[in-house]
This record gives sequence, C-alpha cells and structure tokens, in this order.
Amino acid sequence: MKSIIMYIALAIFLMSLSGIAMAAVFVYYPLTIKSSPVPPPLIYQSVSYPLVTDTLDGSHTSANITISLNKELHIYDYNLSAGYVAVRNINNLALSPGQSFNVSWTAYITNYTDPNKAGVVLQEITYTCGGTYNWASFYYYGGNSVSAGGTTYNLDMSIPHLYNITIYEPSKNKITISYYVDNVLVATASNHCNNPTIVNVEAGRYDERNEYDLYIDNAWLFYPNGTVYNIYTDDFENSTVDNFFVDSYSNPSGSGNVGKEVVYAFCGKVLGIQNVDSSSNYSFYLSLNSVQASNPSSIYKTWIWTGNDTQKSSAISIYSSSVLQSTTSQLIVWPNEEKFIYMNYTAPLSFSGNVAISLSLIYGIPGSDAVSVYYPLKITIG
Repeated sequence: MKSIIMYIALAIFLMSLSGIAMAAVFVYYPLTIKSSPVPPPLIYQSVSYPLVTDTLDGSHTSANITISLNKELHIYDYNLSAGYVAVRNINNLALSPGQSFNVSWTAYITNYTDPNKAGVVLQEITYTCGGTYNWASFYYYGGNSVSAGGTTYNLDMSIPHLYNITIYEPSKNKITISYYVDNVLVATASNHCNNPTIVNVEAGRYDERNEYDLYIDNAWLFYPNGTVYNIYTDDFENSTVDNFFVDSYSNPSGSGNVGKEVVYAFCGKVLGIQNVDSSSNYSFYLSLNSVQASNPSSIYKTWIWTGNDTQKSSAISIYSSSVLQSTTSQLIVWPNEEKFIYMNYTAPLSFSGNVAISLSLIYGIPGSDAVSVYYPLKITIG
C-alpha cells in the first residue's frame, strides 16, 4: 500500500507543478522520470512452462512473451445433439499374470458446456472380465477436479496435465488399476477379473448432451506382445492427420458438428502476477490494445484470462483479427499472492506467420478509481 501511495503522491505533485487538475491519476510503467521510487507492489514473474520464452525489464513491470506452436490433436463437440469418441482398438489383448497394459497422454479441456452432467472422458481403457465390459477412466465434470476411477482428485484445470492408467494382472484372475496425474499416483483399485482382456483406449464422449474442446498430445501405449512389449507413441508433429485414434466414431453416426483434427495449439501459463506488498491487496485486469497478424488471412482463435487454480477471470477472446471481448474481468491479488496470465491458442495447419498481441495490465486499489497503474505486455505467437 505504501508503495502505490508514494507513486500517487509523486504524480499529484508533478501535476500540481504544471497546474493540471484531474479526477484520477494514471501511472504508466516502466517509469522514466529520474527519481528513486519504492519498488512497485505488483510485478511480473517468469513462469517455467513449455514453449514459453519471456523477456522482463529490470523492474519486472514490462514483459515480452514469445510462444512457440505445437501440433496437438483437437477433439471437439459443438452440438448438444451429437457426440464423438476418439478410439484405438487393441484387438482384444488378453493379459497373463505378471503383465500390464499402460496408456498415457497429455489432455486439456476447455469451452465446456454440460447442463446434464454427462461428463467427458479425458482418458479411458475398456476391458472385459469373463466377457463383461468394464471401464477404467478419467472423467471431467467441470471445475478444478477430475474423477479417477470414481475418486475425485483436485487440480488446476486451466493447464494441461499428464494422465496415465495402468492395468496390471499380479496373479491369475486378479487385476490392479492405477491412476496417475503428472506422474503422481492419485487412485488405485483391485478387482477379481476372470481372463482380463483389453478392448480399446478412448477419449471424448458418446453421450451427445454436452459440448467441449479437448486437446491431446504425446500419446503413449505400452503393452505385451507375447514375451516382449510393444511401445507406440504419437506427438502428432509428423502428420497432418490423427494416426493414433484410428477407430473413432460419432453419435449419431456421421452427423453433428463434432470430430477431431490435428491443429497448432498452445494451452497454459504465460506469465505470473506477484503482489509483493505484504499488507495490501489490489484489483487488476487485462485490456487488449491491438492484435496484428503477419498474414491477415490466417485463421486462429485466442483466449487470454487471469487467475489461479481456484479463481478465473473472464477471457479476452479473438477470432482471427476480430476482437470478440477486449478485457478480462477484475480479480483481486492478495498480499504475497501470485496469480497468472493464461492463454489458449489454436490454429489450423494452414496457419503461417505470427500473431502479435499488445496488452496492458491495469491495477489499482479495490473500490477506488483514484489511481490506475498500467504495465505493458506483448505476446508474440508463432
């Protein structure tokens, strides 16, 4: 609090010298006046996140971010009367004692609408016990948690996570199922299972009553083939089509705005916003200044928002060069707290060039319009 008050006093003093009377004070960072002000209460902080490179000025009040693009599989459902499931058949693989079947991939879900709480499968293994079908699944029902085999596990769903399911037969007609998130064991189950047989792996939802965007990357399978193990991986970087989920289907068959495609994508954190003031909280939001594409005909979608694993602002949204929403909603950053700037960006493989987005972080004292402080932020994608 003390630091921002000193900036306000300095700005008012300078204006009084020039005879200017104003109802509000605006402070733009980085400061260029020759003085020795106290450190700013809010600062930008680097985040260690894949594909993100940042350059911060010495005061951490100005940032340039570069985002590299990555190919991912996009599974989408934009129709409350249709559904889609991405599937890879395993051809009824029978497990023997001492054998295991492993699947993992990174998944991120957004734009989720589910009025009937049907849920979306982030990862699933279909298997049979004595011919009876069973499922080992990660389900998403909204919010900041997933269901791991029926066990709720809380985590920040604003970023992608690595999901892994392992089915192991320790002895004849018995299986154990292990669920991992980001290589952490989060749930287990042990069941009697007569002749355990793997049928397929899948993601998405056959139930047609919801909508979503699901992104999958770094798919991996590890399973027995006689006395050796097969390993199959796909990061979708070397193909324009999905070569992993090759047995996919929709419901109703062939209808609805649903499907899957390989796209350029980024989903995750780009920058931290740290309150280094130990006694005061501040309200803040992001405002879009401009967006420029080196190839104006390129199609892309961008959402930018702020928050953490428990709170999320509304998003700045851009479709190609059309701005659909130019500001985020305001959030509070508490003393010694850090919140983050997030981005979700997608573009078809025909995308070329780069996109430069200019923003301002604007903050002040909650409930007061006496001062607004502006920090510049530039994000370049591509």
